[in-house]
Amino acid sequence: MHLVPLDMAIMLIDLFVACSFYWLAITTVRFWPIWAAGFALADLFMSSSGALLPQVPLFAYHTGLGIYAYLALGALALGTFRLPRNAEPHLRNGSRRSWIRHLKETS
Repeated sequence: MHLVPLDMAIMLIDLFVACSFYWLAITTVRFWPIWAAGFALADLFMSSSGALLPQVPLFAYHTGLGIYAYLALGALALGTFRLPRNAEPHLRNGSRRSWIRHLKETS
């Protein structure tokens, strides 16, 4: 049985991805970045559990990393395909600034 090593490269990549999805979630009006940030945060927790629980089998560690990574990728794909082709420009842009500007113009 192989035990989980603390892999700092994977941990740093997971931290960067979680921070990026968090930044995207707070700067857009889309819903999928919130889910992707949550899955990336769970992936980060899974990476840190390798350091905290070194007796975890390697298969369980890699399975956990893979599941949350694919869930974040699924959230990204679902959010991409749910945007209608004929969406209005303020919705197509997706930024909070364009949404607020649109609300001020229509109010």
